[in-house]
Amino acid sequence: MEMLSRVIRLIGLAGVLLIAGFAVFVATRQNLRFDPPLPAVSASADSAVIARGRYLVRTAADCGSCHGDPALAGEDAGEIPLSGGNA
Repeated sequence: MEMLSRVIRLIGLAGVLLIAGFAVFVATRQNLRFDPPLPAVSASADSAVIARGRYLVRTAADCGSCHGDPALAGEDAGEIPLSGGNA
């Protein structure tokens, strides 16, 4: 009986040490920064590219249904601002 009690205590101690070690590991890594290289992004001034993008966002994909708030639409319901909308 005493042997079983000793084994259970040993397993419990090992579990506590494992959890404490994992907590220390997480705490030491929480402030790491990973700065990936940013791609070179540029906006197009070409009116055909802008019109194609407007068509994709407003008509083909209907992005405003999830990423827009209809309360902000104003008079033109087709131009819902893409502001997040739904949680």
